[in-house]
Amino acid sequence: MKQKIVFLLVLVFLSCLLIGWGFRDIILHPNGYLFGNSGDALNGYYVFGYYLKYGDGFHFPGANYPYGENLLYLDIHPFYVWFLNIIDDKIFPISNYSVAIINLSILAGMVISACVIYLVLLAFKLPGWYSAAIALSIMLLTPQWSRIHGHLSLSYAFIIPSIWYLLIRFLDQNRWYWLLILGTALVLVGGIHLYHLAICSSFIISLAVIRVLMQGFRRPVLAENGSLLITAIFPLLLFLVLGTTVDGVKDRPVSPYGFYQFIATPASIFMPPSGAFHFIIESI
Repeated sequence: MKQKIVFLLVLVFLSCLLIGWGFRDIILHPNGYLFGNSGDALNGYYVFGYYLKYGDGFHFPGANYPYGENLLYLDIHPFYVWFLNIIDDKIFPISNYSVAIINLSILAGMVISACVIYLVLLAFKLPGWYSAAIALSIMLLTPQWSRIHGHLSLSYAFIIPSIWYLLIRFLDQNRWYWLLILGTALVLVGGIHLYHLAICSSFIISLAVIRVLMQGFRRPVLAENGSLLITAIFPLLLFLVLGTTVDGVKDRPVSPYGFYQFIATPASIFMPPSGAFHFIIESI
């Protein structure tokens, strides 16, 4: 156990060292740089800072003038910025540092992701040194790095590994409190971005269905995986109800643009989208 803790501390040190070196200007002046200065990135910085200064509850007055917009439908980390807004209003002002909060939160999330991936690998009985090395590598290669230039609230690389780890703990111990923690985590995940919730809930639902098909329709199997299904579906229903009840927009499109246009293919999933290897594969 002591050795695993040492490897974890080394992992944290190396992650901070590499991220600190790669983003040293942002670390030294976190409020002075934007990861992206146009499009979705600029919108993300704007709505986050505007809500900290002027927002309240689930209503965002800085868009869809003069009606405002629902906080849940903005790329704004709704639960996170809502919590920070309470601090800004009740404790001490932080709205002038909204850019720094976003930048440092994303970079800190990368370090956290390495730690969670390390715990996931340990759960599969891999050696501590190997788990630390692979966790560091996965963190440096995570696709979330490409999101920091546009979709800021999709840049938190620790979210999916964290849900995976909680799922492992429940399947290992089959204790009700792990389900409670997992369900709470899914709600918080949805409060960062609804896409995160959709991905994580789909992962859990798929796993539960596959486990039933592989293990048979016996009562203990159905009970365990049924509880997983309920845990995964409940947050989806919660946000559906929440989004409907607090939404002041009555003519919102049922299928937003892009849902059927921007889809994954086997090539986009398993092949590099750019870079040297992309052009080599393309040429072949």
